[in-house]
Amino acid sequence: MWECIVCPRDEFSEWHRRECVMGDCDLCGINNVSIYLVEEKGSSNAMVKWKHFSMEQIVTKSGEENKKLKFVYKSIVSSELLEYLKPKFQFFVHHNFVARWQDMIKFYLENFLDDVVVSVVDFAENYNFEI
Repeated sequence: MWECIVCPRDEFSEWHRRECVMGDCDLCGINNVSIYLVEEKGSSNAMVKWKHFSMEQIVTKSGEENKKLKFVYKSIVSSELLEYLKPKFQFFVHHNFVARWQDMIKFYLENFLDDVVVSVVDFAENYNFEI
């Protein structure tokens, strides 16, 4: 699904364009993805069972009503699931991009020799500098 949301990477590039990752590209984005994979096979009303975190009402041992974050199953029509997920996908694309960068830096730090300096200068997101 990730690859359906953003434009294809440029030839010889490991990374997608910044505009695509940040949701600023007019050519890509979740709104340009009109069908869900299940709908592609002609069954847009197919029920999909999935799990997600939800604030659920619980009763404590002392009898008090409270809310607790729980991982629960839910059944929903595939087209409704896509509509539910659409606003969350751009965040996921950005999160996945950042996580890949972090994994790459972690790999460098773990595999370079002790006399190698790894320097990352990235002020693009929050203008913080951390060592």
